[in-house]
Amino acid sequence: GGGFNFLAWALGGPIFGASMGMWNEEHNLHHAVTMRLHEDPQFDYLPIWLTSEREVTLGGYSLDWLGSVLIPIQHFTFLPVSILVGRVTFHLISFIHASKAALFGHNSMVRFEGAMDVAGMLVYWTWYSFVVSSLPTAAERTAFVLCNVLCVGILHVQLLLSHLAMERFTAEEEQQMGFFESQLRTSRNIDAPTWLDNVFHGGLEYQIEHHLFPMLPRHNFARAKPLVKEICDKHGITYHSSSFPNAIALCLADLRRLATAVVTLEMG
Repeated sequence: GGGFNFLAWALGGPIFGASMGMWNEEHNLHHAVTMRLHEDPQFDYLPIWLTSEREVTLGGYSLDWLGSVLIPIQHFTFLPVSILVGRVTFHLISFIHASKAALFGHNSMVRFEGAMDVAGMLVYWTWYSFVVSSLPTAAERTAFVLCNVLCVGILHVQLLLSHLAMERFTAEEEQQMGFFESQLRTSRNIDAPTWLDNVFHGGLEYQIEHHLFPMLPRHNFARAKPLVKEICDKHGITYHSSSFPNAIALCLADLRRLATAVVTLEMG
């Protein structure tokens, strides 16, 4: 139905501190235009990171002063920014999106959902502040917040590894190759051989299956994987899967390659 989803709101706002409306809008668009140049809202990081030469050659990006400072060192900033800043910016973007929806939404339902998102995030920050302030010393409060940021920051890294150092396409190219192939060429799985790995990644290690079947419950991803690989083998499509450390190494190497290309002016 089209009514207000109270459960999604409760999980997103009061429990996680995020805007339900922002996540639905942004993440649904990410699935619809995965890694499409300057259209995928979850993978447009300029001028902090350059993720493909095509952002310059086809995307029309011109290196500005900020990009000229940040992109050459992007392989050094990737992990610290993802882990330490990712969660903070996620909360900030959520609050801005919800506030705009509450004030300027195009209809009453959008404004109501925006207002509920703001209220839910205020509940989250109220109890979070209470928990932090209840700790007896400044050192313990600092350690708690850092531990919280670092743990969630690892999830941000895992999500980025699922698509970085992969191909990027235009809408016309996606239409020509079809949905299945475009998702396989823009997504990467993370190998999780043990149950502990699966708990650590929360099912998101099956990023390929998640993108092919967004509504499939995560406990069925492992069943879908061999079927997807069978189709890939039949049609000569590469199924990308790496261990967590190898995926980090791949992405850092690609970011370094792109940074070097900018420094040496290989891309103009």
